[in-house]
Amino acid sequence: MSRILKQYDEETLFLSYHGENGFYYPYIDDRIENMSRNGPFDKWLLEKYSGGDLQILPTDTVIDCGSFVGAFSIAAYKKNVQRIFSVEPSTRNFKSLNLNIHHYNAENKITSVNIGLGNKCAKLKLNLSELSCENSFLKCDQGATGKTEIVDVKTLDIFIKENDIDVDNLYLKVEAEGFEPEIIQGLGNNRPRVIAVDVTAERNMESPRVEIENQLKKWGYETYNTHRCLFGLKDE
Repeated sequence: MSRILKQYDEETLFLSYHGENGFYYPYIDDRIENMSRNGPFDKWLLEKYSGGDLQILPTDTVIDCGSFVGAFSIAAYKKNVQRIFSVEPSTRNFKSLNLNIHHYNAENKITSVNIGLGNKCAKLKLNLSELSCENSFLKCDQGATGKTEIVDVKTLDIFIKENDIDVDNLYLKVEAEGFEPEIIQGLGNNRPRVIAVDVTAERNMESPRVEIENQLKKWGYETYNTHRCLFGLKDE
């Protein structure tokens, strides 16, 4: 297994252990190295955010909320879905995201959007981490720099309307470093076919699993749990 590491610019690197099936990143650390070594990053995220009855279907539109460098979006692209919206609030991550969309020739399906999502439309401070996958609208749980970035934030309700998205065929993936409850609240009356949420203990060092699961059950979703994720499948 050969390692490919290429410098794109002073803050962006391309890493792969699997030929050209690699990704551009704004930084490289041991966690990214290990994930890359064990398999393409998009494959790892597809396994994390789908499985069993929770498969991404060719009829789906995907919203990849907290896209980071776009690996889940690329996984969805390989599933030949209808459309993908890669939503990433950090300008640093957004550059790598766009490089990866171009690397996989996915511009025809993937729309990248440099905003945040939440429970109201506003301008919010994004707290920046040295590990830019840990940036958060809450307190960074690792690598806090003390620096912030002002981000335009919309609700999913507004975003869905603006982009004419069919929620009955919507696969919503959410990873937002503890801010997931606010994003789910922003759905309003929209009920995606599948909701897949990272519920790692990153909300003031606690998991939002119970809060989100209770909300999904109130909306009539059947819920599934894994070690790191909560899934909601709309009851037909």
